[in-house]
Amino acid sequence: MERSEEDLSLGSSEEYRDEEKSIFTEDMNIDNPHEYSKHENLQTYDPKRQPHSFFYLGISGQIDSGEFYDRDGIAIKYDIVKGNRWKLVKGEETGISQHGFRNQGASKRIVWNFPFEVIYSSTNVKDWPQIVLYGSGKDFRGREVIEFYGSVHVPTSPGRHTRYVRMFQPVTSSIFGKFLGWIKGNPASYKDAPNLIAKGEGREVTRVQSGGLLKITFQITQRNLEKYGYKTTSNDD
Repeated sequence: MERSEEDLSLGSSEEYRDEEKSIFTEDMNIDNPHEYSKHENLQTYDPKRQPHSFFYLGISGQIDSGEFYDRDGIAIKYDIVKGNRWKLVKGEETGISQHGFRNQGASKRIVWNFPFEVIYSSTNVKDWPQIVLYGSGKDFRGREVIEFYGSVHVPTSPGRHTRYVRMFQPVTSSIFGKFLGWIKGNPASYKDAPNLIAKGEGREVTRVQSGGLLKITFQITQRNLEKYGYKTTSNDD
């Protein structure tokens, strides 16, 4: 028995549009099918609505101070390294501070109080953000050279956190190489430094020495992580 052309028809385009509209207005209780994708970080959670499509991580704080033994006039640069699933919503992922100098007293501490603030959205915590830090200064000819490196993971729990980062300095394999780098204003350094320092792959073949200590203050905010099965506790330290 053959089906008639009328039976095989999907209906008019107007009927199809009406059916599509009813899916959102009645079954999912959404007046606008794209409403959930606009400013969802500001919306309250409603189980009858479209579920949140991202969780959000807010990272703010400042690079407070540091000590670098006998070095002075140091500027701090930062890069935030994260996985491909993390999308920048707001803020700058890189920045550089002013050159800071030690005070005239006995303390060797350099103070920057250099702020940073970013917001990320993601669906997976893999490759959690890290902050890669560089300490740069002027050489004898006034050229800007990077001398110190360090990195720290962003805290995983909301609240205020203080971290101390041990900085390190690459060392050349020979005295002649060190002298040549000093003359050319190009001391031992890393290529593709953000990824190399954050991931650590290939660093085992390099020689380093201690460079100093850096203090960073974080203020972490989170939203919707529990909707993806992640649970964190607030922490103040």
